[in-house]
Amino acid sequence: MRMDWQVSQMSEEDVVIFKYPNPELESFLIPEKIAPPLVEHFKKPVGGDFDSRVKKLGAIGAQIVKETMAIAGVKELRIKPKEVMVKKELGEHPPGIWLTPSLFLYSRG
Repeated sequence: MRMDWQVSQMSEEDVVIFKYPNPELESFLIPEKIAPPLVEHFKKPVGGDFDSRVKKLGAIGAQIVKETMAIAGVKELRIKPKEVMVKKELGEHPPGIWLTPSLFLYSRG
């Protein structure tokens, strides 16, 4: 069976970008928890309960969700304690383009 996925690791302490066979999806695997132990799923356009759901994620998780959902081309986002999965529009986006400032800075310590 052929596996059409790639993992590009920035460094041992940083975020790992996981490429799925579906080119719309990318996951960012984080070495430390960025949210409490729950799974939240967000779609554009964000609904009226967006703010209350984001608050449950804590400061870091909430900031990552807000920044990522504000990026043009992002359609959906799923966040877990150590993972952010983004569903994006297909186009000319290099791997990791969805790495928001908060997620990047958090990964740097």
